[in-house]
Amino acid sequence: MEQAIYYTLSTIAQTLAGALAVLVAFVLFRMADLQRALAAGAATLRRQEAYYPQSWEMLAREGVEAVRQFFVGKATLTPPDLEAMGAAHDAMLTLNFLRPLLRGTVYLTAFDIGFCFLALPFTPWIACSRIATWSILPLAVGVGVICIALFVSLILVVVNRTVPDDPNARSQNRGGT
Repeated sequence: MEQAIYYTLSTIAQTLAGALAVLVAFVLFRMADLQRALAAGAATLRRQEAYYPQSWEMLAREGVEAVRQFFVGKATLTPPDLEAMGAAHDAMLTLNFLRPLLRGTVYLTAFDIGFCFLALPFTPWIACSRIATWSILPLAVGVGVICIALFVSLILVVVNRTVPDDPNARSQNRGGT
């Protein structure tokens, strides 16, 4: 029983650490793409110097259509300009969703890895105590399963390349119906 507990805790920690390392690399790569989209959108709006700070904040809060309406009669926006602003707005939404998800995933995974490593030296005691076994192992396994679910969420955001729901679009759609 002692060896089984030891190897269970060790395997959980190692598996989560390896998976997290690979996943964080992919997420950071995707975040670099999103930062490039933000830079392109900002460059598009900076060309309208007099309106830049206001138009950037409007893009973040209200989206591309609001910025397009704002520039009517003030400046001409080309289709590539609108496309760059759309990509920047999508990047803002994705980053606002991705950053807290990544942070929470890293923290929870680090907790479970640390918990497993701290429990390893106590496996002889854990094996002798039914209470310890039935409290420590389910906690380690349960948190590990939650971490894997968070990994899946991160993978879906990174691979899917779709934008999470825009709260402004949802409220506009509800208001128009």
